[in-house]
This record gives sequence, structure tokens and C-alpha cells, in this order.
Amino acid sequence: QIRQVVVQTARFRLRLAKKRGRSSLVHDSSQTTGTKAAFSVLVIDEPGLQRDLIQRALERERYRVTVVSDGLAGRRAIEENPPDVIVSELMVPKIGAFTLRKELLATPTKKRIPFVLMSANKNEDTVKRAAGLSIFHFLARPVMMAELLGIVGHYAASLQEG
Repeated sequence: QIRQVVVQTARFRLRLAKKRGRSSLVHDSSQTTGTKAAFSVLVIDEPGLQRDLIQRALERERYRVTVVSDGLAGRRAIEENPPDVIVSELMVPKIGAFTLRKELLATPTKKRIPFVLMSANKNEDTVKRAAGLSIFHFLARPVMMAELLGIVGHYAASLQEG
């Protein structure tokens, strides 16, 4: 049992060191609790009640959540600290979600970041465009929180296994 805790702690700290980059050393993981805390989610959505609910639900699950209000701020956040998953509204100001996804697909290190799309304008054309950009999760708004948390949880679990 002690061995399992040591191995789990070591994996957690390696994950944190990788996220921080630049050959950093993580000697203390007390600032975060649980293995999910090493998993980061970027939420790109305009301010409002739904965005706040999504942020709180993800934080309650102990994910590290960054929230930005437009695609340009999302691009900057991705450049500074690439998240493990992106949850974005389709129609965000400055740079739309489809344009941002195209940019990510052009960068080998960022094209693997899972992209979850959400929109009240979900229709056959937008679903086809999303699928063409390797966006496999397109949620209709208002978002069912259990569905979003399940998708993010799936990505967190698969990343921890690999």
C-alpha cells in the first residue's frame, strides 16, 4: 500500500513538472489535492451564468481550470501553458472556435489537445465542420453538466493511464 502511494505521488509530481516545463523540479504537491489537480481544463466562453456553472463544476471535481472570454485570449493561454483539454463555445469573440482548432491542428504539439465544443447553434452543418476538425464532442447548450464532466473525466483518466 505504501509503495502504491509513493508511485502515485511520483507520477503526480512528474505530471506537474511536465506541465510547468523548463526542467522544473516538483518537490511538494501539497498545493493541489487529488490526482485530478494535475489535469488542466481551458474554458473559452463569454462571461455569464453558464460559464460560471461550468467553471465551478470542473473545480468541484478538482481540475485546474483557466477561464478566458474570447478566442484570442484562449490562444494566448494555450501558448503560455497548454491545457489537457479545451472546452469552448462555438461563437466566441475575436477568434472563433473553428479557427482556433484549425490553428491547433497545424501545430504538432498542440493538435492532440482534445477540443470539446458547445453551442446553442448546433446543427448538421456545424457538426460536420466540427467532425472535419477532429472535434468529437459537440454539446448543445444549455450543457448537461453530467455529460461535460463525464467527457472531461474520460480524458483525464485516459491521460493518467498513458
